[in-house]
Amino acid sequence: MTLERWWSMYQDLTGSSGERARAGGRASDRLGFAFASGYQAAAERMFGAGRKTALCATEAGGNHPRRIQTTLLDGRVTGEKTFVTLGTHADRLAVVARVGERDGRPDLRVVLVEADAPGVTLHALPALPFVPEIPHARVVLDGALGEVLPGDGYLGVLKPFRTVEDIHVHLGLLGLLERYAPSPAVTTLADQLVLLAERPPLDPQVHRQLGESIDRARALLDPPPPVPHFERDRPLLQIAENARRKRREKAQTSS
Repeated sequence: MTLERWWSMYQDLTGSSGERARAGGRASDRLGFAFASGYQAAAERMFGAGRKTALCATEAGGNHPRRIQTTLLDGRVTGEKTFVTLGTHADRLAVVARVGERDGRPDLRVVLVEADAPGVTLHALPALPFVPEIPHARVVLDGALGEVLPGDGYLGVLKPFRTVEDIHVHLGLLGLLERYAPSPAVTTLADQLVLLAERPPLDPQVHRQLGESIDRARALLDPPPPVPHFERDRPLLQIAENARRKRREKAQTSS
């Protein structure tokens, strides 16, 4: 399977975002494209279906709100995003930008910018040693004009996207297991995550259930499933593990 073939397949999927993530994983032949299905479904959950949208948050200092130096002024975005998943494949970029500070904290917005808009330059990054089929990019923005989404960019997009992405990516994984290592446990867990994908992502109970579901999904990977290139690609599942653990611990202490 190639990236283009994956996208052609994904476009034909129907149902909720969770159902599409699961079906995309089931139709994939390796973890990378199952992940791409989950990532795309998560982007559609946040920004609407039908467009290849990539979230642009990470900068040289990371993706914490205080590290965001990209600016938004008069509807134009200027700055640099250092690591954008599926960046060179996207036709629309969801750019997290700073408009100032409020109550001593960065005031963020999210701007939808066409990937081929004036002022946007995409630089393909070298392939990772795992899931090399999935491209990443560095994005330079120089006064690029876009659509500013209403509301707080952190509470409305950046913070919930992390949870939405985790749910949908693990649905892609479970769909892949339904193809290569089917079992009642895989089906039950996927059914539960499809329902979880419809709930408010900032609800602490969603985080608690997600954490338990991720533990159960990881347990299904021992012994390793007979998925092509799985051992090569397994490190993908450990990305952002510390941040995921902290969100789970915080949710355990929330009402």
